[in-house]
Amino acid sequence: MKCPACQKPPMKFGQFALANGPVKLRCQECNADLKGDTVVKASYYLTLLIAMLFSIQLLGFQQQGQLSWLEMVSGIILFVTVTLILKGALTWYFGSYIRDWDAK
Repeated sequence: MKCPACQKPPMKFGQFALANGPVKLRCQECNADLKGDTVVKASYYLTLLIAMLFSIQLLGFQQQGQLSWLEMVSGIILFVTVTLILKGALTWYFGSYIRDWDAK
């Protein structure tokens, strides 16, 4: 993933994978305002949806007595962490950014 203005990564992979909503960002190299393409947006919103559905499912298991609170919280943390890293990796390699003013 490269900034269309300076052709350098707009941020480090770790920052990108754990960013809260990397749909819009500012390149750390050239300060260009960037907007994610369809792949970036779709992966971000799909990740949120999957994480919420998984959390609801775990809560249902816990309420039925099949999971303790510790198991439920551990499962949510593990799932969200793995999902964010996978989302970050797939988006990093297949997604791209365009200048925000190009998208208008």
